[in-house]
Amino acid sequence: MARLRRRAFIVPVIAISVAQGIVSLAQHPAGAFVVLGLSLWIFFGFALPRSHDIGNSGWYCLIPFYGLWLIFKDSQPFTNKWGPDPKGRGNQV
Repeated sequence: MARLRRRAFIVPVIAISVAQGIVSLAQHPAGAFVVLGLSLWIFFGFALPRSHDIGNSGWYCLIPFYGLWLIFKDSQPFTNKWGPDPKGRGNQV
């Protein structure tokens, strides 16, 4: 599994929030369920590699408000069991 930097995690989270806001303004119940399902799918798709980047298992993503921790926590330096540091710290041979 790969690792994901903070910026690559934050941009989709903001896009999901904007989409949810637009659908809530339209107040269409079917659209709200579709956007909720898609947002969870996208969130977990980006949260799992971000969780690996800080050195935690992907199962931590099931903890409420863990996404906020992923936004503020810095990457784990050097290579961990999920791959090399995406910032390039300690990846030189």
